[in-house]
Order: sequence, then structure tokens, then C-alpha cells
Amino acid sequence: IDKGALLALLEDAEEIIANADDYTPESYVTFKAAYDAAVLVADNDDATQEEIDNAVTVLTEGMEALVEKPAEPTVDKTALEAAIAAADALDVNTDDYTVDSVEAFEAAYSEATVIYEDAEATQEAVDEAAQALLDAIEGLKEVVVEEVDKEALLNAIDAAEVIIANA
Repeated sequence: IDKGALLALLEDAEEIIANADDYTPESYVTFKAAYDAAVLVADNDDATQEEIDNAVTVLTEGMEALVEKPAEPTVDKTALEAAIAAADALDVNTDDYTVDSVEAFEAAYSEATVIYEDAEATQEAVDEAAQALLDAIEGLKEVVVEEVDKEALLNAIDAAEVIIANA
């Protein structure tokens, strides 16, 4: 009776068990049942060669049937990080910019920082937050203080002062 192939296969299976989270639950359950059965055969001093060979076959099939979980997509937050850095460099206040544009900027900035910190954020959400913040930065409208022609007012004051002085 030769258990060498079974013991070697069980040793290989230990790595799969150590990385169980790498496989779909359905395929892992099937593998684990085959593994557990193979361990029982390996530990059985009265196991026949037929039982050993069958355990090797079933465990091999269980290992071959394992399905790796798809890799988690990586989310690139570089553009969002750059947009936040650009926003941080600005001195945005209602003295220099219109209230509406400051409110839009603050809302976009707040949303961008929440998305940036969110480990579960999708690439689409990251891209949208970056674009919204860049649009809000671009949409900041400076408060325009128009120069007023005060000459007529000053002339009226001068005329009123003359009238008062002569009264």
C-alpha cells in the first residue's frame, strides 16, 4: 500500500486551504469536502490501495475545479487627489467669489473628499467627483465691484452746501 501520492497531494492542498479566500465559495466547498475525505483516508491505517487511489482522484478533481475569485478592480484616485490639491491651494471665500459659486465649490469639495476617503468607491464615482470639483473650481465667479461715477453726486452735494451756506 502506497500513500505517497496522497500525502504529497494533501501537502499541496494545504496551500489552497491557507488561501481559501482566493477561491469562490462554491468551488472551495467542493474542494474542502474532497480534502477532508482524503485526510480521513490518509489517517486510516486500514485503507486499501483502491480507497487511497480514489481519494487522490477525488482530491485532484476538487483542486482542478477550484475557481479563483476575480481580482478586485483597482481604483485610480490620482485625478481626484490632484483636484483636491488644486482646491486646497485656493483661498475660496464669499468676499472674493459669489455666494452661489462658493456654495457649489464647497459641496463639490466635500463630496470629493468623502469619495477620496471611501475605500469602496468605484472608478466612476471617483472620476465624477474629480470632474465635479474641477468644474466647481472653474465655476468660481469673482465678485465684481463696479466703479461708480460719483461726479454727479459730488456736484449735487456741492450745490446743496452752497444753498445751505446762503440760507
